[in-house]
Amino acid sequence: MIKAEVKGSIKFPPLALKKDLQFVAERIIVPILQSNIEKQIALDERPLKPNDPKYTERKIKKGLRPEILIATGKLRRDFFVADAGPYAVKVRIHPERSKIGVYLMDMGKNFFGVSTRMEENAMTYMKKRIREILLNARS
Repeated sequence: MIKAEVKGSIKFPPLALKKDLQFVAERIIVPILQSNIEKQIALDERPLKPNDPKYTERKIKKGLRPEILIATGKLRRDFFVADAGPYAVKVRIHPERSKIGVYLMDMGKNFFGVSTRMEENAMTYMKKRIREILLNARS
């Protein structure tokens, strides 16, 4: 005869998914976006296309640095994490910078999005967190 215990429900360990997603966005995605801009590399880890020489001249006349995307550092500081529902967050760029972001993306300067490196780092973090939660649930 087989004896089996019947349970009314499964007790899953508590998950703080929103908190973990916030961590991924703030500590993985945004820093990589900022680093890529500073290093002048696109999401595919290739160098960003150079600026048009006339645009560079205008930047220099305004007293700005001629490098791609890093004239004042504003673009690096303008990424932020926004609430996108009970189980989601989004990385956004402040509205006053989004117009130039769209323009640059249209020009082929792919600096905003999710790169393979971001995805791999985020997945590594989440796998570690899930393992920790399951180990703690067993003890």
